[in-house]
Amino acid sequence: MIVSLSQKYPYLSEDITSIMPKPTVTAACKQLAKLERKLQNSFPYNKEGIVLDDYTFSRVSPALKELRNTIIMYVDYFTHQGLESTASASGGDKHPGLTTPTSALSHPCEWFTLLDNATTVATRMPQWNNEEYDSIRKDVLRQLSDGWLRAIIATCRWLKEGQMVGHYIVAEWERSLSFHAQTSGMPNLFQPATHAFSHHMLPILNMPS
Repeated sequence: MIVSLSQKYPYLSEDITSIMPKPTVTAACKQLAKLERKLQNSFPYNKEGIVLDDYTFSRVSPALKELRNTIIMYVDYFTHQGLESTASASGGDKHPGLTTPTSALSHPCEWFTLLDNATTVATRMPQWNNEEYDSIRKDVLRQLSDGWLRAIIATCRWLKEGQMVGHYIVAEWERSLSFHAQTSGMPNLFQPATHAFSHHMLPILNMPS
């Protein structure tokens, strides 16, 4: 109903957006899990198992594209959020490029939790025999690799302001990124993010790369 109103009365879109509750990382992860199940359930039954042919793609394409679009939407939303800076919290000038405290994320764990969940879902997307169909999965992973990089750069800035994060948490982020780079089948795609993590994030925390 809200979508219909926005489409019928475009001038209401801004007001509707302003009063709608903002998505949380927890809600986003639950929605991605729900859409992944919807994708899995859309595969036609075959006694020989899943067949990744043209017919199957035609059946699952709507659910696959919905999942792709939702992943991209959430990644774009959360990795363009700012972390509340030390200056903002104390009432001083904001760090350049950071959003105001009312719209900022409180901790990089929110970013990396979303990215970890979204990348896990994306790497489980079917890899089709037809390269044209497989572009959906590749496009999602490309967007996610960029999201990882943006989150790493912003977290480095956040840490340089004097914020703290546990070494074991950072080590977990590194393991997740490395795991996704390998399971994606396209490790070169994640190379800028892995390089930034090793050469910028870890030295700030005096952690070995």
